[in-house]
Amino acid sequence: VCAEANEAEIYTELIPFLKMARKSLQENLLDTELIYAYAKIGNLTDLEVFVNGPNVANIQTVGDRLFSESLFNAAKILFKSINNNSKLALCHIHLEEYREAVTAATQANNVSTWKQVCFACLKAEEFRLAATCGLEVIKYPDHVDDVVTHYSDLGYFDHLVSLFEQGLGLEDAHIGIFTELGVLYTKHVPEKVMEHCKVFFSKLNVSKVVRACERARLWSP
Repeated sequence: VCAEANEAEIYTELIPFLKMARKSLQENLLDTELIYAYAKIGNLTDLEVFVNGPNVANIQTVGDRLFSESLFNAAKILFKSINNNSKLALCHIHLEEYREAVTAATQANNVSTWKQVCFACLKAEEFRLAATCGLEVIKYPDHVDDVVTHYSDLGYFDHLVSLFEQGLGLEDAHIGIFTELGVLYTKHVPEKVMEHCKVFFSKLNVSKVVRACERARLWSP
């Protein structure tokens, strides 16, 4: 019945059948399909009530299904109910709810989510929110280049320099942050290179900064 109803897209008619069937059966399929039907007709109120009540639905599976069909408002309710904050953040991005996306990324607290939200905020020119996420990303040395490339490809050099300047104040600031800022200065703010090298000499990959200076033809002592 569910398969035929889905094929015919008669979700309004399917819902009473599923609710009646639930009175005598406790089945994963019934609850999962009921959630999907609510989402397909846009009845988010009943969907949220159902999800937050007793049920045996496979929330993750139906959430992924709704996400793949771009039903992000419905998927958002599901992912929030199971604390899947990484997927919740992606829902917020697609809905252009960038502040909420950052909040979800904070709760997820993994570098992949931080990067996705950072780059989405950057594309939307939400620079302050992008910087909040970017600071979390550049804590990981292996991901510094991705941030630099993304900002540079979009031409946001001032914001990129500002991000790494803020990064100097991170509790776990590493050599990659100090070095990359030095390299960025050679390209975009050459008058700051010398002072940066003097102050943070012991925290730099000196050879990398020297090569950047050579490429920028900063020969003067």
